[in-house]
Formats: sequence, structure tokens, C-alpha cells
Amino acid sequence: MTQVEPLTATGWRGRHGRTWALLLRWPPATGKPSGPQQRQVRVNGAYHPSEIHVKAGLPIRLIFRREETAPRSEQLVFPELGISVMLPPFQPVAIGLPASEPGEHRFCCQMNVLHGRPIIDPVAPTNSEGQADGMIAANGYPLARAMSTASAGHAGQAKGSRR
Repeated sequence: MTQVEPLTATGWRGRHGRTWALLLRWPPATGKPSGPQQRQVRVNGAYHPSEIHVKAGLPIRLIFRREETAPRSEQLVFPELGISVMLPPFQPVAIGLPASEPGEHRFCCQMNVLHGRPIIDPVAPTNSEGQADGMIAANGYPLARAMSTASAGHAGQAKGSRR
């Protein structure tokens, strides 16, 4: 049986007899995370944060921690999804939501006084290398082109200025 030396950053054997192993990732990354997106929400007079941004197409795991004993916050309700969960005080409670399309869902307390919403942002389209095509704004939407073809002839000329 033949002994195989590990591949290193400087060839088969490193300088001065040292071996520097390369870190290889197998299987190759596809650019898409496979697990749920996890966010934490603190409950204390309100939901903190009340808006939770996640990406479309991936499951969501929300972890609620109720840091109060007020009766209005003891039950959490997602009306559109038909989910109702009791939140014991000072204990984390994980709630799994299925992957969904861009949009938003609403959650509230049983008295409909406290409100929050996970906002499902669209995923930027990618090319074959897994990189985003075009420029994407912070909210996940593609940025509009700065100049239209009609105004391309006036590039660099300030409005109202003379040449």
C-alpha cells in the first residue's frame, strides 16, 4: 500500500520540513444555507424586535423569551398560520415556521395588544457562481438603474448648467 502525503499550501511538503494542511470543504458549498433561520425575540411590554427580517424559501425558528409576568403576554398567536403557544415567564420557547414566499405574517398576544411581524424578504437572484446578479439594496430588492437611456446623453451635466 502506498502512503499518501497531505496536500499543503506550499506543495506536498512545506518549507523547512513543516506541513501546512489546506482546509478543504467537502461537500462544496452551494451558497444556500440548509438549516432554519434563527431569530430571538424578547417579550417585555412589547416584542423586541417587533419586525424580524428573514429570507424567503428557508424555514424560520423564532425563539421567544418572556421577561415579564403580565397576563397579556402569556400566549402568543400567529392568526394566519393557526399557531397558538403559551410563553412561560423567563424561559425560552422555540417556534418553527415553514419556509414561505416573500411577504409578512403577523403575531400578537391573545388580547391583541402586543404586535409583531416576521417580514420575509425576497432572495436576490444569483448567477452560476452563487453571486448576486446586479446590485441589491439592504432590504433585498434589486436597485433600479441610476440612468435611463433617455437621459444617458446628459450624464455628468448638472441640471440648469451651461456648457
